[in-house]
Amino acid sequence: MNIIEMQPYSNMTAIMIKLKRELYKPNMNCSIHLMVPPSYGLMAFVTKLKMRRFHQKADYIEFITNGHSLIRFHGINQEMVPKKTILTSSDMMTIRFVSEPQYYTLPGKGFKIVVNLFAPTNQNDECDESNGLTMNCQNKFCIDSLLECDGIDNCRNDIDELQCDETSETKLSLYVFLFTLVIMFILLIMFLTKSKDRRKEIVRRMSEAYANNHPILYAMEKNGTESPTNSNSSVDSSQPNLNNMIIATDSMIIQEPIRSLKSQLSLSLPHGIERLHNNINNSYVV
Repeated sequence: MNIIEMQPYSNMTAIMIKLKRELYKPNMNCSIHLMVPPSYGLMAFVTKLKMRRFHQKADYIEFITNGHSLIRFHGINQEMVPKKTILTSSDMMTIRFVSEPQYYTLPGKGFKIVVNLFAPTNQNDECDESNGLTMNCQNKFCIDSLLECDGIDNCRNDIDELQCDETSETKLSLYVFLFTLVIMFILLIMFLTKSKDRRKEIVRRMSEAYANNHPILYAMEKNGTESPTNSNSSVDSSQPNLNNMIIATDSMIIQEPIRSLKSQLSLSLPHGIERLHNNINNSYVV
């Protein structure tokens, strides 16, 4: 026996009973028993209903209190939401679902039933906070204030959903703003990353262009001179060493005129001067 106790000051002031399509089977007979404390009542209504029907046979949902059937909703092979609200001040309500044993061509899609705990009150009186149900529906019922603006007409007169439009629009605007902000942040990160890569590519191309068009490197390539490299160096061997190129080129520029000068001069010593040594330094004394 499935018994659910509904209590104020708890998360059991309202429940939704539903049967999904994939669980809808032939030959079902299920009952749920709802219990409430004294001086409280139960308010039940259907928000979805599509059950099977074949000629005179049909699946049905039944609401029972104190052994008496209050109402029964039959399957009609199409979705229809009954407008009726089932009320009871009894301490127990039973909700029963029965499906026929036959397999029908059109399968059932199930149902949804909402049941609220309520406390009776006068229409214009404030709800008694001591009973834990402070939302005045203005129809002689008080329900849990947590049910306000939940998207369900718990009061059955839309009172609990009337003041929700502005709040909902504000929340929607906030969600849209946050979503837009996140998208803009992602796009900014992508733009900065792409710009950084482009700057690196520009620097690399400029470095290559500078190396390929450098006059010293061009002169060395024309004279068949190669830049020395070191395989153990951390510098890329494909890049020329400018220090070595400058030294080598300076040596070529300075030494070539000296060789030409030596070949054109003949050295003759004045009388009284003797050559002491004929070495690489060519030292003389007088």
